Amino acid sequence: MNDRIIPTTDLRKLYSFFRFFSTKTQLAILGDYNRGKNYKKLVKIYSDSKTYFKQYNNDEPFIKDSGVRSEVSASESSVFNDTKDVIAFFNQHDQIKVENDDSLTFSYIEREIDPRRMTGAKYDDGSSGRSSGTGGIDFLAWNDNMKLPIIGEIKCKSDETPFFALIQLLMYCSEMATESQVKRINNHQLFKREIKLPYLLYIFLGDFNLGGKKGNFKKPLKTLIPKIVEDIDDIKDIIILDAKKENNIINRL
Repeated sequence: MNDRIIPTTDLRKLYSFFRFFSTKTQLAILGDYNRGKNYKKLVKIYSDSKTYFKQYNNDEPFIKDSGVRSEVSASESSVFNDTKDVIAFFNQHDQIKVENDDSLTFSYIEREIDPRRMTGAKYDDGSSGRSSGTGGIDFLAWNDNMKLPIIGEIKCKSDETPFFALIQLLMYCSEMATESQVKRINNHQLFKREIKLPYLLYIFLGDFNLGGKKGNFKKPLKTLIPKIVEDIDDIKDIIILDAKKENNIINRL
């Protein structure tokens, strides 16, 4: 593969498809992954995606413009309305405490990191790679208790489902776990220190509406997550956090 080509993995494609799936359809897919050994299909998609992404070799910084980034201001709302509200909350705390599990307490590091950022590149379908470097991983953090890097996805209020967030995190992890990417991460001190795998994956639900249909994802996700974590060496654990801005309380679901 040309060294200015950005691979599009199967997980990237699945993530793109998920944008068109209804809550009902996503719940049905989640149920199917929990049947018998079907979870191994998702594990295989992860493995195949990581293998395909190994072709990507780039040592540019993850953050352009020498790391200069605009400030994120919190709204005056008593709830987390969006990702910016959560990031502003992170910036106000040296450590973000998880009330019901101290081992999950973390320190926020960075936001909006696209693993595929590459200037002057093209995607493997021939389209311009100009969009690489925009958006991406909602936040990066560090777990001091486990001494492990965290890749985090934020969902607020009536945002996409927690299952959608899981697919996003698996996609990002597959793109951040290759040997060349870990080397790039360490070369540019993306986590402010040297890292080694595995990653912790955090789904941060900020004042998320867990009632109604979206509340139906909680139980099957708690069934699926341990299965895929056991089969993916790059991942230590996948954590779902339920956060309430009004009282600054964060708990593991």
